[in-house]
Amino acid sequence: MRKNFRKIKTIAPSILTSEMHIFGDIVGDGAIEIAGRIDGDIRCLSVKLQPGSVLSGNITAEKAEIHGEVKGDIIAKSISCGSTAKIVGDIMHHRIHIEDGAYIDGNCKKFIQEDTEPKRLTVVKLIEDKQEKKEGKVRRLRRVS
Repeated sequence: MRKNFRKIKTIAPSILTSEMHIFGDIVGDGAIEIAGRIDGDIRCLSVKLQPGSVLSGNITAEKAEIHGEVKGDIIAKSISCGSTAKIVGDIMHHRIHIEDGAYIDGNCKKFIQEDTEPKRLTVVKLIEDKQEKKEGKVRRLRRVS
């Protein structure tokens, strides 16, 4: 008898070394591991910030593992904050793990519905709307199907 096993596709992460400094947004369907500095938003499946890395922007992902510094908001189903993590911004999550020594200056909020996905929240553009309110601009939330 032959058993049906689902093949799990393993994704090798894209790696940005400590010598890299990126200006601009990063959007992708895979995983990214950051050891350098990014001035822009990240939208992808999985994000890992190494100790010493700095992100000045927002993260939208299924999974986020933070060991570096984030100056922006994070929206992810699963978030892990290591002891060297420094986050200045709000966090929206399904699951969160915070190690002793992590620094968080912002609000942590659990998704209200389990079926809410970060991708849908990206479409509604919660983060951009929040930034525009800070700048004094008024904009309605738009849903895109």
